[in-house]
Amino acid sequence: MLTKSASVTWLKDMTFVAQMGAHHLLVDSAPEGRASYGPSPMELALTSLATCTAMDVISILHKQRQPVTGLVTRIEGERAADHPRRYTRVTVTFEVHGRGVSREAVERAVALSDEKYCSVTATFREPTEVVSRIELVDDGPAGSTAP
Repeated sequence: MLTKSASVTWLKDMTFVAQMGAHHLLVDSAPEGRASYGPSPMELALTSLATCTAMDVISILHKQRQPVTGLVTRIEGERAADHPRRYTRVTVTFEVHGRGVSREAVERAVALSDEKYCSVTATFREPTEVVSRIELVDDGPAGSTAP
């Protein structure tokens, strides 16, 4: 079984730094009226889905020797009004550029990504067990300078 990991560390307000291997990313959930320092977790979820399926589609189209010169994948998610405000509908639009690209080939590539290859799409669709663990770290008495 392949395991991936990441960590997020609180900076201030609702701003966190996420670390995934050697990569870092600011994640923020800025309240109305405050500038945001990065995308929100829900924006990242959409972006992950769009990127995963775009990578699949471009890879499949290249293997099919389709004359693709560009691909823009746009994604839009509708969220429930009540908490946990999950996505209830996600629409992914593939804008494929290239002279003579076969619609049938693109439809097949999208279907293969959607049904077989994109792990993010599968995670959105299938129930996923989420396990929470708690580790308390006692930093010592307030105002203490002890290590």
